[in-house]
Amino acid sequence: MAARASVYAVTHDPDLIGVSSGISRGRSGSMLLVLGQLRDGANPARSGERILDELNRLWTGKIVSSSSDTLKKQEADFLIRRNQTLIDLASDLEDVGGRAVMRAQLVHVTGDTHAISRELASIGQLTTGSVSKFAFEYLGRGRARMVFLEPDGTPAAADRGGGAFAAAATLQLRITPEVLRARVASPGAQLRAFKLANGLEVVLARRATAPVVTATFSVRGGTADGLPTGAPSFARYAQPVDRTRGNPEFFGIDDSTLTARDIVSVEMVAGNGNLANVLGFLLDHVRSLHVDTAVERYVDRELRSVYRKNWTIPGNAFDRAVWTTVYGSHPYGRVVPPDAWEKVGSGEAQRYLDRAFVPANAVLTVAGDLDLQEAEEIVRDYFGGWTAKADQKSYVTGTLPQRGGEPVPVVKEARPGARQIELRFGCAVAASTPPERAAAEVLAQRVGGRLHRFARQMLGTSYGFYGRTTTRPGVLELEVSGSVDLAGAAKVVALLRSEAANLGARPMDPADFARSQWDAGLEASTRYEESSRLAPALARLRLAGYPADTLERYPQDLAALTPAAVQAFAAECRKTAVIGLLGEQATLDRLVPPGS
Repeated sequence: MAARASVYAVTHDPDLIGVSSGISRGRSGSMLLVLGQLRDGANPARSGERILDELNRLWTGKIVSSSSDTLKKQEADFLIRRNQTLIDLASDLEDVGGRAVMRAQLVHVTGDTHAISRELASIGQLTTGSVSKFAFEYLGRGRARMVFLEPDGTPAAADRGGGAFAAAATLQLRITPEVLRARVASPGAQLRAFKLANGLEVVLARRATAPVVTATFSVRGGTADGLPTGAPSFARYAQPVDRTRGNPEFFGIDDSTLTARDIVSVEMVAGNGNLANVLGFLLDHVRSLHVDTAVERYVDRELRSVYRKNWTIPGNAFDRAVWTTVYGSHPYGRVVPPDAWEKVGSGEAQRYLDRAFVPANAVLTVAGDLDLQEAEEIVRDYFGGWTAKADQKSYVTGTLPQRGGEPVPVVKEARPGARQIELRFGCAVAASTPPERAAAEVLAQRVGGRLHRFARQMLGTSYGFYGRTTTRPGVLELEVSGSVDLAGAAKVVALLRSEAANLGARPMDPADFARSQWDAGLEASTRYEESSRLAPALARLRLAGYPADTLERYPQDLAALTPAAVQAFAAECRKTAVIGLLGEQATLDRLVPPGS
């Protein structure tokens, strides 16, 4: 209900960009937390009062008409929110760790080991009257407290925990292929992949977890490589014209649009008994997207100024600088500047949609607790008759730079007043096979692990460093990032520069390889517990040309990996490698003098 109120608050306060909410559970009492993000913060007290106004209106709004239609509408609105709450909680329960924490909290508060099931059942029995009575008693304006926070430029803490175990530098891991195959967990899904006559690729993944499903429709061509240039960023606000089925939220369906550099996705999440409605709504959505005058006015009024302001934020400028240096002239390094984006209009956005959102340029994935045969029949029934064809490519391709033996470039971006240094390492390799993907994951763990153990465990000057890989069409992207206090910055930067300069030059130490291999397997084992993570991951892999079973075979690919294969991948990574530093300019110049 608070999320619903945020929509009205943002509409009536031009300084509010977005509002989110959550619950902090306690034994003696719980808190409803509402967080508003401000555009400029010119009058935070006014914005806070606006949020309180809208929250209060949810519970105390007067019925302006006693007609049965008005009462029915209010009851329907409540049922929508109640259904969405159930779907959100059921989705959260897919995560083993999240489920364990929620169970522990509820058992601590109630002493009931079945509290999760009872809470879900209780939500299903709520009425408008029972919620209003509770809110009137506990969520009144007099009980609210507001805190205003203004950032000072210091990077946010990623991890303040000291860990339960101390580092053991002399510990030698011996991880055999048999151990990896037995202990590294794949998503554990039954897969069914097929292609419709219209060119749409479909991957279905059945896994008996929480009773939810996620359907993802992903198209090739994102903010960096989508055509016309700049259009995908505009098109993300397009709305479907086909409303024959009504509104998805009436059926307890959450929908969202996600835009990346290379992919745009529309995702829908709902209860597994609602699969037919999910796929029906998804089809209506993706085949009738349109940019009308209302969307264009919204972009002009609300988003162009935000785009220009975000362009100047040091963190965003830093991210652009790193990846444009990594990719060079390759499309994935392209970022549309404000002056160019302001010239993009509804015409360009619609041309992008007409080119990109067609069956032959897309992958549909459905993951969750579903019946494969039934799901396939619904997909064929709904999507099989869609005959739209692309008139030309919706994206551009390119080649990666090859810097060879040149020094690894260091990109520096100033953040005035910063009390830490943010470090970034990135590279991109032209690769597209499951074994290469496994090699990239091990290399990310190796570089990230070395920095993490040195900066956090030995020096104690960092919250930690973490590595990740991203699969893009034709490219495997690797990134390692973290922040370090000024006291240890020089040593950590020196280590990163040495690691980057020697990528692929020396054989990997067997113990170092085993540790990195094991870390990669552990991280992957819990990455796709939720259907909302599995479905988009499968779509991304298929758009990049990987087999549908890439995630399922990952333990075998990881076990078959050799130090030589990782060394070869590291040598390719070295050709596009870039180091990025974000911090106070004087500090950056002291760490890496100009020209060095």
